[in-house]
Amino acid sequence: MKSKKIIFMLLSCIAFCIIAGVGGCSGNNSNTELAIEKKTTKSNVVADRKKVIFTTLENSDINILYNITRTRDITFTIYSTYKLEENKLKLDLDFPQGYEFSYELDDKGDKELMTFPLYLAYNNKEFSASEEYDDSLYKEYEEFCKNSDPIYTYNACITFDIFDPATGEAFDLNGVEINKITLEYGNDKYDYDIGKIRFTKLDEDRNQYENLGGMAQFGYGFNYNKNGEICIEDDELCTLEKDISFKGVKIINYPEYEILEARMTVDNGGNSFEFDLCKGESPVIPEGSTVGFSIKVKTDADSKYLTYYNTPVIKFDYDDGGKVKYSTYETFGHWNGFDGYDIYASKYDGIDVIKILEQKEDAYRVSE
Repeated sequence: MKSKKIIFMLLSCIAFCIIAGVGGCSGNNSNTELAIEKKTTKSNVVADRKKVIFTTLENSDINILYNITRTRDITFTIYSTYKLEENKLKLDLDFPQGYEFSYELDDKGDKELMTFPLYLAYNNKEFSASEEYDDSLYKEYEEFCKNSDPIYTYNACITFDIFDPATGEAFDLNGVEINKITLEYGNDKYDYDIGKIRFTKLDEDRNQYENLGGMAQFGYGFNYNKNGEICIEDDELCTLEKDISFKGVKIINYPEYEILEARMTVDNGGNSFEFDLCKGESPVIPEGSTVGFSIKVKTDADSKYLTYYNTPVIKFDYDDGGKVKYSTYETFGHWNGFDGYDIYASKYDGIDVIKILEQKEDAYRVSE
């Protein structure tokens, strides 16, 4: 059976240390909103890049329903304009129980390249996918990418001690909220306002809760979508250990997320079919079937901030032939898919990254 962890992960933009601004030994952060006044830039201004560490947790609203989803890990991305030594970066936060912090250089590490449209913006030019650019300009961009210092990408993880090892039951964390984190690297100390990480105990009858023989937490990151529609998909959500019928689906912790379509896919020994829960369809699914889903959600989260991190929880209701009613809860992470160059350009150089994304149809990168 397939098991997935909630991935409050780094998605080239994602995750926990927030893109909180750091200018020296202390970061004084402000919300990084989409509407940013563009500053005058000079050609290849990136050569003057600041020495900073930043992340994508700014404007986070991470809601952990710890007694139902049993989520305890948050994975995210840290960006740095200089290479970090192993085990030298430390993280501190206010949490009543223990926690562990770890990080490692991402596979792409220092190989991520600035996009061509962003390079043009630094040189006061607008990108158009239909325009034919002079070969000399693109060669200049290639040369710049080869010779400029990279922004390093690190995968990071915080694991919270949520369960008592003696009893296996969750500690009483209801109402606990984390609003700040501190990163220390050598003699430098950076304080970040991250929005909030909140722990909530969901009031549910545990006799009516069941993990569907393989259902577990999962996570997704989404690229910027000005229409506010995202699609959450998993083609192997679970393999059933008994006959069931799905009765409904909803997102329970973020009222601004609206489910438009909830298509469930079923594969039973090569006999495949699908149905839409939003249309009230509820066929009996036989034991041994592999169940997947594709849920279309509308939200305005994309339109508010360049960086954010939300964790909507999907509640699936079902019964086993009408005898007993159950619910199971699945968490997904929602963040924008901007990379370190996009975030740095917006936060430190005043580049309107959203405008660039709306102009471009392709994100030209130098081939590796």
